[in-house]
Amino acid sequence: MADEADIANAYIARAIELELHKRQQNTEVKEGARFCKECGEAMLPARRKLGFQLCIECAEETERRKALFANN
Repeated sequence: MADEADIANAYIARAIELELHKRQQNTEVKEGARFCKECGEAMLPARRKLGFQLCIECAEETERRKALFANN
């Protein structure tokens, strides 16, 4: 008989499987922002095409801040 942990793990695995399936089905990428949502600078066409909302510098800064606060 499955215990609570087994049931929870099965539920999580199924939820992940469903989300991955949804992402594979939805391959259409929406165009990104014309201007960075943080600093307002014009976005590079390649980043817009991939659907990004932040310029490279702001994205790097956001990741740096996340890393700093992840350990707290």
